[in-house]
Amino acid sequence: MAKAGVKAVPASWKAEYNRGEGRVMLEVNQPGDADNFIFVGAKGATLTVTLAGVSPGDYSVTLSKDSGTGTVTFPTNPVKVKAPGSATVDLTGGTPGNVKIKGTCTDLEDGTVDAVVCNFVVDEVKFSAASGAMHDVALDATGKAYPAIHWKRDRKTQSPVCYERAAKMKVEVKFVATAGATGTLIVRGNGNGFTFADKEAKIVNGIAAVLNWEADKAFANAVDIIDPMDLSWEVSADGGITWTPAGKSSNQMYVILGKPAQYVSGFDAQTGKPVWKNLTIFHTVVHVSCKAAKGKSNNNAIITAVWGVFEGKDVRRVDGRRLTYYADYRTKNNLTEELLKSGDSECGAWVRLFLDMLKVHGISLGNEVFAEVRPQRSLPRPQGLGWGDGTGFAVQTWNFVPGGGGKTGSNTYTHLNLDDNPLLGATEYRWRGGYAEAIYASGIPGQGGVLKPASLFRAHYLAKIGADYYDPSYGKKYIDFSGIKISGYYTKGSLSVSESDVGIDLDGDGKLESTVIVPVHMFDTPATSKDALAAALYPY
Repeated sequence: MAKAGVKAVPASWKAEYNRGEGRVMLEVNQPGDADNFIFVGAKGATLTVTLAGVSPGDYSVTLSKDSGTGTVTFPTNPVKVKAPGSATVDLTGGTPGNVKIKGTCTDLEDGTVDAVVCNFVVDEVKFSAASGAMHDVALDATGKAYPAIHWKRDRKTQSPVCYERAAKMKVEVKFVATAGATGTLIVRGNGNGFTFADKEAKIVNGIAAVLNWEADKAFANAVDIIDPMDLSWEVSADGGITWTPAGKSSNQMYVILGKPAQYVSGFDAQTGKPVWKNLTIFHTVVHVSCKAAKGKSNNNAIITAVWGVFEGKDVRRVDGRRLTYYADYRTKNNLTEELLKSGDSECGAWVRLFLDMLKVHGISLGNEVFAEVRPQRSLPRPQGLGWGDGTGFAVQTWNFVPGGGGKTGSNTYTHLNLDDNPLLGATEYRWRGGYAEAIYASGIPGQGGVLKPASLFRAHYLAKIGADYYDPSYGKKYIDFSGIKISGYYTKGSLSVSESDVGIDLDGDGKLESTVIVPVHMFDTPATSKDALAAALYPY
C-alpha cells in the first residue's frame, strides 16, 4: 500500500514566520505529506516550536489560537524549548475550520502558523452485489422503490437492502471533508461480522469516493435479517498509521432464500389465462417474512415460520402498526398494497399478504393455491324476493329469534332483517328501525385483535398449500371446511313488507297501513344450515 496523506486547502507548505531577531517559529506537520493539516479527534499532527536569534538556554513558549473558526488542543502548554534546538508537541483537532496558532515567549517576537482542522465523514453508501443477486425494496405507502443511494448522511429515512442468500455485498462509499483538503486517504469499514478492507481514496473537490468495494465474505446460505446493519467507517490521513472514526451507516438488511416468484395479477379478458407479474417486494413483506424465517433454508421451514406470525394474529407493518381484519366493516381493501397502506382489509388481501411473504423467498405453490369458498347451495330464491346478489353465509355467532317472525314468505329463509341505509357502520350492521330477527352477538377474533370483525360474506378466501387450507384472516388452518364456523346462511334483495307486521312506518306517511318494498336480508336458522361449503381454486 502506497503511503497516503492529505494537504490542507488553502494553506502554505511552509510556516509563516515573523521576521526579526529573537523570535518564535512554528511549523505544523502530519506523518506523510500532509503539512499544515490537523485531523479532528485524532493525534498524529505535530507542532514544532523553534526559537531563532536567542542565547542558549531554557525557554517557555505559550501556545494559543490567534484566529480562525477551527480549534485545536495542545496537550502540553506551555512548551519547554532548550535553545539551540526545537520542541515538538502533539496536536489534536477540535472544531473543523482554518486556524492560526500563535506561540508567545517573553522578550521574543510572537510566531504564528496557519493550519486547517479537518475531518472526513461518511456521506453516502450504495449497495450492490459482487456475486449473487440483489433486489429493490418498495415503500409500503406507495409501492415505489426506495432511493438507490441506500444510506445518506442527514437523511431521515434510509433504504432497506435485500440480497439473495449466499450473495456477496459490494458498496460505493463517499466521504466528504468538513473543511477543504486534497491528497489521498486510506479508508476502511466493518460491522456485523463483515469487513471492508483498507483501500485508497483520492480526494477530489472535497470528496473521497471508493467504488466496487467488496466485503470480505458472502452471506450465509439461509434466510437472514440484520436489523440494523451498522457499518463503522474510518479514515487515515497518514497512510494507515493513525485512524479516525468517520461515522456510521445503518440500514435494514434482508437475505431471502431465492429469486422472488411471480404472482397472478388477474386474468386475460380474451383468453382467461392468468397474467403473471414480478412481485413487488414491499418493505413489510420482506421484513416480517425474514424476521420469522431467520436461519431457515428450505421451503417447508419458511412456510411454517411465516404462518406462525399469522397464527399469532399479530402481524405488524414495519413501522409497528398492527394490521387488522375488518376493524372497519366498510373496508373494500383486497390487495396486499391496500392492506399495507391502510392497515385494514378484508380476507382477500390477507391471503395475498401471506402468499407474498412466501413468494418473496422464491416459493412457488402451483396453480391451485388461492381458494374462493362459497356456499354450495342451489335453493331457489324465495318467492317475492327482488334484486339481490345471491346467497352468503354468516360466520359465528348469530342469535336467531326462535321460529322466525313468519314475515319472509319462505320456508327456508325464515328470519327477516330490514336493511338500513347505509347497511354498514364502522363496527356494526345497521338494521332499519332496529328490526332484526337475526342478531350478530359475538365474533370469531380476527387479525389485529379485532374481536368482532364483519361476518356476512358471499365468499371467503383461503390459501391452499398441499392438503391444508390456511385462513390468514383468522389465523386458522383447516383440513376441510368444517373448520369455518358459521351460524347460518342468508340471501338478500328487495321484499314487500307490511308496516303493521314490523311496527315501522316504512313509507314515512305517519301510518302503519301500507305494504312497502324495502331492501332486506333473510336468514335461515342453524337447524337448517346443512349445506356444505365448496372452493374454487385459482393460481396466484
